[in-house]
Amino acid sequence: MFENQVIVSSAISTFNNAALWEPGFLWTAILALPLFVLGWIMSPQIIDRFLPVAKTRDAKIALPIVAILFVWVFAYGNFEVLRDGTSLIGILNAVILWLGAMYLSRRYYESNFRLSQFAKSKKLKRVLDLFAAPAVVAIAGIFAYGAGRDEFILQTGAVAIGILAGYILNWRKTHERDPKTLIAAMMLLGSMCLIMQPEFFRFGQMANLSLIHLLFLCGAAVALGLYFALAFTRPRGWFPVAYYNRSKILMRTGLLFVLALLLITESAPVYATFFIAVMVVAILGALHSKNEEHVKKTKPEIWLASVALFGILASLPALTFIAIVMWRQASRDGFLGRIGQLL
Repeated sequence: MFENQVIVSSAISTFNNAALWEPGFLWTAILALPLFVLGWIMSPQIIDRFLPVAKTRDAKIALPIVAILFVWVFAYGNFEVLRDGTSLIGILNAVILWLGAMYLSRRYYESNFRLSQFAKSKKLKRVLDLFAAPAVVAIAGIFAYGAGRDEFILQTGAVAIGILAGYILNWRKTHERDPKTLIAAMMLLGSMCLIMQPEFFRFGQMANLSLIHLLFLCGAAVALGLYFALAFTRPRGWFPVAYYNRSKILMRTGLLFVLALLLITESAPVYATFFIAVMVVAILGALHSKNEEHVKKTKPEIWLASVALFGILASLPALTFIAIVMWRQASRDGFLGRIGQLL
């Protein structure tokens, strides 16, 4: 009855149960509204000052976004969160840390701001380059300390492997893909963590999520599903109109069914099914379209929308601020109409 796992592993105490039923993330976003308004007003000045070159903007904003998501996982200490033996949240956290560590490591080793750049002697340069990565792994181990043995090894090992992968990618000068896809994958895994065990992220409480919780989760799933569909699909104009319309009606019916099931069950597998259903519907729409520019124009805009939504969901106003600053520079013309055509 008084075992450590029974008392502490749940992370829910009597005095905060009521608070966990409320959409605290929404109140955080409301309190951050002045910051968001400032980002919208000052967007041209911020872009001119920090992101003057359009071609490098994606890479520059990707760095702080990945760093915020990376720290977000560590800050909540979600390593000893197994409600039962079938929970996968620890593995999801490890994958997020691996992706983040890999990206940040590559950025570090290819940059001119390595610790070794500030050393004068060659011996000190070698020492700093040699011990920078182990120091980060040690810090990760300190953050994960207190979890079970397996969780500690999993999280620390994920960071170590990510740093090594980033070093190898930089050393081999491997072609780098769009960082937006990596960030979208991290946000998708993060949203899965939120619905699997929301109380550990102070997002809500399992089986007590409000309609606002579920609406924002569904919004994030729709935005991410649309992005992944556009990221891996090219307009082909393949489907005849009659066949396309029938397929779309069938898929939309299934999508509404899954949405209703999600609202009833608050289930992580149903949430994943909803994401996949949205992606399939959007893939059909993209394959049916003949306007490639139309799809290319929508892809970065829907990515910014997903970043803004996840920033609200995870109580990370810095992400929403970045998305708002970039959103004002986007075209935005007919955005909702283009989304409607895909869905």
